[in-house]
Amino acid sequence: MPVFGLPRALFGDTPLTDARVMFALVAIAAVVLSLRLLGRPRIPTRAAQLAAVSPLTLLTTTTSGEDVAVIALIALTATLVITKRHGWAAVVAAAVVSIKLIALPAIVVLVVFMLGRRHIALFAATCLGFTLPVLLVDAKAFVEHAIRFPTGGAHVSSPASSPFPGRLLTELGSTGHLAALALLVLTGLAIVAWLIVRRPDTAADAFWRVTVGMGAAILLMPASRFGYLVYPLAFIGLMLFFKSVERIPAQKDRTPEALQHSQVQG
Repeated sequence: MPVFGLPRALFGDTPLTDARVMFALVAIAAVVLSLRLLGRPRIPTRAAQLAAVSPLTLLTTTTSGEDVAVIALIALTATLVITKRHGWAAVVAAAVVSIKLIALPAIVVLVVFMLGRRHIALFAATCLGFTLPVLLVDAKAFVEHAIRFPTGGAHVSSPASSPFPGRLLTELGSTGHLAALALLVLTGLAIVAWLIVRRPDTAADAFWRVTVGMGAAILLMPASRFGYLVYPLAFIGLMLFFKSVERIPAQKDRTPEALQHSQVQG
């Protein structure tokens, strides 16, 4: 995350060095690269409306911006997975998690359930490489900002917190806070069980599971906010997009030539 603030630190406080500009540029670059790797497919209108130009996406772009970059990099990770660039997928996935920990559920689905052990190890090693320097400098601050703050246990609460179920439970006291965390853990275990029983075999399947899991987590997190709903909304758009992309090879396999070839083979 600090990388996005380097332009302002190096060149001063100007509109062009605003971190939101850096986030937007990274998001655009990730989307352009994804489309290029996929052969510039047609983007379904509904997918574009949900992922790129919905009110929540535009609100996030103009206020903080990092969530849009994270979503675009998650889409790039999925693109690298389905185009068999698994090594790069693991590296990009580690970078996304290092930018914002809320991306972890989506990355776990794409990496752990769609890549082999070697690339999972590469992902873990790259995450460690990104995180270890921060832990060595100030482990206490890392825990405070990356773990305690999202779970509502930090010394400072978020001013943008929204009245979701997890937040309302937390306002009941320590018992309510524990109940919210318990529900969050149970929801996570249910999603993991779903993934194990029905392993996703396409990016569209993965994003459907991620949408359900992220949506539930955002509602149950003790320190969640309304803006986080941009994630499940954008993931629905990505699910529709990758569903249309992954349908093309299947349609090609059913061309008359392909069917004739399969009959000859039979």
